[in-house]
Formats: sequence, structure tokens, C-alpha cells
Amino acid sequence: ERDTFQKLLELSKTNHHVYFYFIDEGNKKSKLNSLSIKNGILTLRVSHYLIGGQLYKNGNCYAPKGEDESFEHWYQYLENSYFTNAMERA
Repeated sequence: ERDTFQKLLELSKTNHHVYFYFIDEGNKKSKLNSLSIKNGILTLRVSHYLIGGQLYKNGNCYAPKGEDESFEHWYQYLENSYFTNAMERA
């Protein structure tokens, strides 16, 4: 949802990491994300996240917003590519 993403994007600019954990209903892991507990240590693998106002996928910056690009246009692109693809693979 656009408004939520915009708020999370702003939060990521204030020394916060925002992780997107895409899973199908009733599951704890997916092709993109997983978690495990071994010897009392929680290991969380996430592939999609926001850091410093930048969107990442598997450690690489993904589709940075263009300097003259509106937020609405950029979000529409992400919704049709980044988020749709991730949710389909969950």
C-alpha cells in the first residue's frame, strides 16, 4: 500500500532498516525469506529491504527513484515489478 511504503521509506532515512518478509499465508518461510533457530540463535534471511531511503534486493540497490521522477510514478513501477514479483514468489 502506497502510504505505508512512503512512511517506511522515510523511516529508513532515519537510521532504521525496514525488512520486507514475503511469505504465503500459513508459512514461516518462502523462496525469498527464511528463519531458523539453532543453538538458541535466530537466523533471519531477508532479500528485500530499505536502508537509507534506498530499496534493495539481495544486497543490490533496486530501481532507485529518478531525480525528477515523482514518488507516485516510482511507486507504481515498484508495485508492478518489485512487489508483485516478490509476492508471487512467496
